[in-house]
Amino acid sequence: MAYVSQTEHTESMFLANARIIAQDIQSELVYSQDDTRNWDMWYTDTVSLQDEYTKPAVSSDTVGADRIDSISVAYQSDTYTQTGLLKYVPCRKATVEEQRNWEYLLENQPKESPIYFQADKSVFIAPDPRSTEVGTNRLKITGARSIATGAWTASTTELEIKLPLQFIDVLTLGCVWKANAQARKDRSIVIDSKNEYIQEKRKAIKSLNLEVSSIM
Repeated sequence: MAYVSQTEHTESMFLANARIIAQDIQSELVYSQDDTRNWDMWYTDTVSLQDEYTKPAVSSDTVGADRIDSISVAYQSDTYTQTGLLKYVPCRKATVEEQRNWEYLLENQPKESPIYFQADKSVFIAPDPRSTEVGTNRLKITGARSIATGAWTASTTELEIKLPLQFIDVLTLGCVWKANAQARKDRSIVIDSKNEYIQEKRKAIKSLNLEVSSIM
């Protein structure tokens, strides 16, 4: 680290700060930017007469959904001829009025135009599937993936961190800023390291968006 010794800032302190900075970067990517690099898909089995399904959860070694962009359902077992993949029907976000009449829509919403809404850590779909309309991977969720919650160690790899690679150096700069602040370094040093982190984070986000734009 640029300004802090190991006696002033231990490995455990560094790793704790790394998680804080990583989450700050993740929040910027998910909620402030259109980051298709952090995009992912999740599948779950549907259950007869069940309209509530758990949002893809983050665990110690897997990433969950930080933001849900779309929900699709396959009420039928129809597949595409060439790929053999299921034909999903995209769900529309339910209006407030539709949520108020949810019990009615569970049975009467057309399967050709399903709807959904999110609440707490679940997604709800209507109509709910009947016994002949359920199966493996019949519900598809897309969105921005989260960061795994497991404790990081000195041997944690860049791929395990689950951030775009151009943000690894930015992550380090954020840790330097936090270390300087916690070690009560001179105010100018703390401010300079904070500003460097913010500036490099903005550059990385701009670079990422330019890459995504060039692909699209």
